[in-house]
Amino acid sequence: MVAERLSDDELRAMEERAERATPGPWGVDGNDCAVETPADGADGNVCLVRPRRAANADFIAHARTDLPRLLAEVRALREENGRLRQIVGEPIACRQCGVEVETPRRIYATPVCYACLPPPKPLPLAQLRRERAKEG
Repeated sequence: MVAERLSDDELRAMEERAERATPGPWGVDGNDCAVETPADGADGNVCLVRPRRAANADFIAHARTDLPRLLAEVRALREENGRLRQIVGEPIACRQCGVEVETPRRIYATPVCYACLPPPKPLPLAQLRRERAKEG
């Protein structure tokens, strides 16, 4: 099963539901999942869920602690991804032709692809001779 990417609004909604849920830990006893809901310091009430399989009870009981950890990990990975994209650079469009290029040349802080770069200016004859003399 491939899930669609979560939007920031969906992440916020999940975080809000997790914050409103009864604090953990939730427990499992055989096929039953028990959630204690303390009421004003008293022993509290117990919400008992009886799924048909022990694996479902285990999943429900661990959701209370697993979901907040997963949401925090998603947030951390998104931040790290954003930092890495700044380092590597995302494809951007050439200002002259509009073609997306990953490593554009920047002339006067304007991204330009290699095809749109102006041809190099010819060197004056005297400068050309000096450079050849250095090489030779």
